[in-house]
Amino acid sequence: MENKIGFSGGLKVHGNINRILEMCNGGLGDNLISAHFKDQGVDISVQFVRSIRTEITSFSSKAISKKSTSSAIKGVAKDRSDFDQNSNQLAT
Repeated sequence: MENKIGFSGGLKVHGNINRILEMCNGGLGDNLISAHFKDQGVDISVQFVRSIRTEITSFSSKAISKKSTSSAIKGVAKDRSDFDQNSNQLAT
């Protein structure tokens, strides 16, 4: 399963982030924002709203490269492979 949101989804994410920030600036709390989105058919958690509110500045400060993402994925795959090999050796 591929987890890409595409162009249209990206625009919606961007717009919804702006709505969350507007509601925060308008004095709504995380619970009310989450409830409003749910009323509008977008099921987001209070924790998601809180993370957008508190981490968006850092999250939007830099785009990480595809190369660094690929390296992270390869590193995890290697760690899993090494773990599996070590587990098999211990079992025998």
